[in-house]
Amino acid sequence: MNWIKENKFLAVFLAVIVVLSGAVAFLAMGAGTKLTDALSNWETKSAELKRLQGGAPYPEEKNLSKLREQKDVLDSRIQELQQALVAAELPINESTTPTQFQDVLSSTVNAVKKKAAEAGCELRSENFYLGYAQYQTQPPPANVAPSLARQLKAIESVINILIDSKVTVITELDRNPLPGEPGTSVEKAAPATPATPGALQSKPAAAKLVRAQTFHVGFTAEQGQFRRALDSIAASKQPFLVIRNLSVQNEQTEGPSRLAAVSPTAPSVPTDGGALPFEPNTTPAPSSMQYVVGTEKVNVALQIEMIDFAEPAKPVDTK
Repeated sequence: MNWIKENKFLAVFLAVIVVLSGAVAFLAMGAGTKLTDALSNWETKSAELKRLQGGAPYPEEKNLSKLREQKDVLDSRIQELQQALVAAELPINESTTPTQFQDVLSSTVNAVKKKAAEAGCELRSENFYLGYAQYQTQPPPANVAPSLARQLKAIESVINILIDSKVTVITELDRNPLPGEPGTSVEKAAPATPATPGALQSKPAAAKLVRAQTFHVGFTAEQGQFRRALDSIAASKQPFLVIRNLSVQNEQTEGPSRLAAVSPTAPSVPTDGGALPFEPNTTPAPSSMQYVVGTEKVNVALQIEMIDFAEPAKPVDTK
């Protein structure tokens, strides 16, 4: 005790060092425990990561069976839809020759002209040949003749709808050329790439499910006739037609006057200077009302697509 009293500063200093040493030892023990836990956690997660990276994940057989059932149902419904769509398109005769197409084209043009003349429908085109004027004197390529013959039936059906709807004038008829006609390119499938041993093979390119053959028709008709023709084209079951663009312009670009000019009959003036005799209004009433709008004709331009659906693909068994 005497030493502590004689050396107070040194005693306090030693006491502080002892307390700090205890605190440092306590903190070191806590940090060591946390470090041990962290290393253990890291080793566990590292081992799990390696297991996942080296494993081959695969669904359970129960889930895989349900997935296959759903795929089969979906494939069946797709097949049914494609079969229904293919049934709606015009059949194609692959044996049609260029000469046969020219014969069918000539007879179709003559039949349409006769029907239009009987119905009082004017065909305004100078050389009305249903959009195939180039084949009037020369045959088409042999590989395109069957497709042209089918397209001709679709165009004929639309023109017959317009004539049956009593349109006044058919002003325009044009079509986009089919692939393979003169001036166009033939669509070819991409060449197959030789397989490399051990390489991952990609799926073959899928064929186009829908192809459109476009033609344009212009006509002039009364509004009721126009609506009837439009409804008939849209309701066509075979061929399957889609009205892609529609332009309607009123034949009268200026509106009618709001009031009709009426000039009442002035009473006669007596020559003797007497009073004017009373004369009732003898202006005859109009026999019928006149429509202000709705009786004018419309000029119509249609862009129509005949849809060609791909044949349903055979289902592939993936089991």
